[in-house]
Amino acid sequence: MCGGIATLGVAFAEFVGYFIPSLSTQSYIFQLNVLGSSYSLSTGQLVAVGSILILSGVNYFGIKTGAIVQNIFTFLRIAAIAAFVILGLTLGKKAGITDFGQIFSVETGLSFDTLMSLFGLALIAVLWTYDGWYSPTCTAEEIKKPERNLPLSLILGTLGITLIYLLMNLVYIMALPIDKMKGVTRIGELASTQLFGPTATHFFSAAIMISIFG
Repeated sequence: MCGGIATLGVAFAEFVGYFIPSLSTQSYIFQLNVLGSSYSLSTGQLVAVGSILILSGVNYFGIKTGAIVQNIFTFLRIAAIAAFVILGLTLGKKAGITDFGQIFSVETGLSFDTLMSLFGLALIAVLWTYDGWYSPTCTAEEIKKPERNLPLSLILGTLGITLIYLLMNLVYIMALPIDKMKGVTRIGELASTQLFGPTATHFFSAAIMISIFG
């Protein structure tokens, strides 16, 4: 869990740095080279640590306080995702796949073994998005009626994340040609720019930042 929390903290700092470059992970406070090893500290790392401390402080005040904050951020992220999907599918300027049959056509010229290897490699990032499906089990002792609510949260949570993931990727592949996605790590920003123009990218980045923080 510690590694995952640290990763999310750094990801949050990356998007803070998008809006405030002086707080990015590329803004170094110091850099040292000692015996061939490099050590550095960036303002982005301090932002990451600060975000973890803030949320830890919120949870320190009790379950109810933590639940309220969690519910607020959950509502904001779902609302942002819903707006992006609905507006992207209906009003956005699309330059990607419009024939749904193309989504399932594979013409790579690669062998089956190679294709499966690449598919498995791509799934690393995909499975990361599902990583929180088991989170309710970590707080099972604090859940009311766990015999009912725990299985329900696991099932509905997994189905909900699956639906969100599929819808978001549907918007991406309709917004952008496949060749434009190659090597792009922040695909959502590129898709939002194509769909709604450069101004929308700021809103999308803010939505991702809120989602990571919450």
